Amino acid sequence: MKYLIRDLILFCQLFAVYFIGRAVLLLLFGADKIELITGKWLWLSVRFDLMTSSYLILPSFVLTFIAIFWRDGRWIEKAKISYNVFILSLSLFLAVLNICFFYEYKSQFNQWILGIFYDDFRAIMMTIVKSYPIFPIFLGILVCTFLIYLSVKFVYMRTSKCAVFNRMRTKIAAFALCAPLCAFCMMGADFDGEPLTPTSAVISESPFLNNLIPNSAYCLRFELKTHFEFLTFEDSISFFNVKKSELRGIANSLLGGGRELNNIDDGLKRVAKGSPLKSKPSHIFLIIAESHSAWPLAPQHQSRNLMPETLKLCEKGLSSKRAVSAGIGTSDTTTCILGGIPFAVLSPGCIKDYPTDFSLANLMKSFGYKTSFFCGAAMSWCDIGSFCKKMGFDEAIGGDEISPLYFQYEWGVPDKEFYRYIVDRKLDCPTFNVILTVSNHPPYEVDLKKEGCPNVIDSPLENKVQHMWYADKSIGDFVRNIRAKYSDALIIITGDHNARLTPKYLEDDIEYKMCVPLIFTGKPIEDAGLQNELGFTSHIDIIPTLVELLADKGFEYKAWGTPMFGEKRTVEPLNPYCVVYDGVLRDVKSIDCSEDARRRMNSFLALAYWRAVRGAEFPSAEEISDEEGE
Repeated sequence: MKYLIRDLILFCQLFAVYFIGRAVLLLLFGADKIELITGKWLWLSVRFDLMTSSYLILPSFVLTFIAIFWRDGRWIEKAKISYNVFILSLSLFLAVLNICFFYEYKSQFNQWILGIFYDDFRAIMMTIVKSYPIFPIFLGILVCTFLIYLSVKFVYMRTSKCAVFNRMRTKIAAFALCAPLCAFCMMGADFDGEPLTPTSAVISESPFLNNLIPNSAYCLRFELKTHFEFLTFEDSISFFNVKKSELRGIANSLLGGGRELNNIDDGLKRVAKGSPLKSKPSHIFLIIAESHSAWPLAPQHQSRNLMPETLKLCEKGLSSKRAVSAGIGTSDTTTCILGGIPFAVLSPGCIKDYPTDFSLANLMKSFGYKTSFFCGAAMSWCDIGSFCKKMGFDEAIGGDEISPLYFQYEWGVPDKEFYRYIVDRKLDCPTFNVILTVSNHPPYEVDLKKEGCPNVIDSPLENKVQHMWYADKSIGDFVRNIRAKYSDALIIITGDHNARLTPKYLEDDIEYKMCVPLIFTGKPIEDAGLQNELGFTSHIDIIPTLVELLADKGFEYKAWGTPMFGEKRTVEPLNPYCVVYDGVLRDVKSIDCSEDARRRMNSFLALAYWRAVRGAEFPSAEEISDEEGE
């Protein structure tokens, strides 16, 4: 009986850790939203914590069952004490880590946690050490672990004399009573037995509150489980709530305009209308700028002088201040742009046989350009060098080959030095150059005053925000220098994703979280009279826009996006986190996003995922039959 009492105490302790962890997140990052909390939100949060706690006490509960029939309970008690200390310490660690994660990424554990496996681990560790009081936190965790050990020993000492109901029948009866309760909690404390999922948490108009409903342990488990299931490439299509039998109809509807398609690529085939440019650019530069957000370009924020150079380029080019980024991470977005297929949860870098027939480099080589990829980080970052080689780039050069300054900064060569290197290169043939920058990134170490920043920097947060100014100034200087050297250069500017910074004056708007600028600028654009500011666009629009600018009439190609001029959109901009619906960008974690909008988003991403991992052909009759038989 004493073991059941201890399990109950452990259950309550775990529940308290996760519930209090959520409360801390709410108070630290969303105190202004407390008034929006409803009873439904509170109960759903409790259900997630009940479910998590019941799963976590399961090993201890099993040991309790064994103890009913095992006379010598000394090893069982030691095992239970060890497990109790371990699981409580781990839960506390996850709760603290989740708070730090939320501070950085404005979300509980999400796909960014996968950077542990794929990103530059050294740079991550150095950034963490410089950005957080890591040693006091570590010391605090050790102290808490010791206190947890003492508390567990205290509980076991106080309950060791619980000799009531020690008969075998009574023990079995007590266990039989507790087991269904535990199972009930494991099912999410719901009589209907519907499993709790992230979709279950979409009950409020506030994505922030919805994000807090699942606890830290659930979020971590979900991200890791989803990622490694995707790596198997088996039935991951179900992640998008789409069946294999539905893919053909979805493709016919979204890509084929209702006509019957033989395969997915049938709906992606295009014929160029003929270049509007007076002459073909000798050199093309595509800048993918780190955390180059669109919100500083909004009228109400232009006076902050964060991105004056980008604003001028928008006015002189074919541009959008509302381009939906392909993903929320640099690797996901960059590989999507280079590979040509929409990012569908699993990064292309994780797909061994990722198709090359949408490759940006191969396409540009067909127009006679030598293709180069430059990155301020090393080519080992997320194995980007290997991916570029697979995609057909003639050369890929990392920061460690560009400047000795690479070794003085966590993430690579500062933008100013990086652009200077590219401008100084001697180009003896037409070139297409992709430039991936790094400076606008934690730990934000550029000396802004030394670089001439005229803006007021009155807080550590504002110092981070003002790195946008530095990145923007570097872009402006590069554009001027490259145009002076190559007057007919075509320059494309976008961001990899929005900056993960939320100054107090920034409104809680999904556009500010997901949109980046997308600009085509240079003399070729100006001479053709293509200057125009568009509404919502997307990173997948880069390839078809480039082709329509360069190709002769009748040139055949394939693309997922839509040219930024001269053609009506087939599918509205989207990514796995938001979708444009009825002319408004919707957050899929808000009830403001309709089921039809989510359905369109999931359907499009399901097609992209299937094309990336399985190819152009629709599922066979045998595959569909196997799915229906499951």
